[in-house]
Amino acid sequence: MTQCVKLTMVWLLTLSVLTSVDSRAQDNSPSSPRVVGVPGGLSGAQCHTTKLELDDVLLEAHKTGEGTSIILVARLGTGERGHRLSRERLRQLAAHLTKNRSFPKGRLVMAEGERARGLGQVEVYVGGKLYVILMVKRGRDFATGCVLVG
Repeated sequence: MTQCVKLTMVWLLTLSVLTSVDSRAQDNSPSSPRVVGVPGGLSGAQCHTTKLELDDVLLEAHKTGEGTSIILVARLGTGERGHRLSRERLRQLAAHLTKNRSFPKGRLVMAEGERARGLGQVEVYVGGKLYVILMVKRGRDFATGCVLVG
């Protein structure tokens, strides 16, 4: 083989590797957030689903980099009253992240947002990007009927 052919083959091989690495990186980061719990919403009966989703959030935060924050924004749904329900939903998710999975409290931000149409929800942001939306049955939380923390 001539030197020119060898260099071309090396260049094509390098380009192929770089392209496959780039496409794998793009495939791993969702372009839009996952919505979990549609159509009927999650409740304490699906706490294993909730735990799996939060564990996935932690993996994404770890991939994003050390010091990455997680933001939880609770929104009451149609027909839900009182902020106590939003606060309880946030408390349950935060307790799983901090107590069960040792996520630093200083990197966890919780807030209540405006009312959502339809089901209540908690939006989960990782590194400032909306990662997953957890839809909740009307008037329910994530842990009644199961052990989310412990």
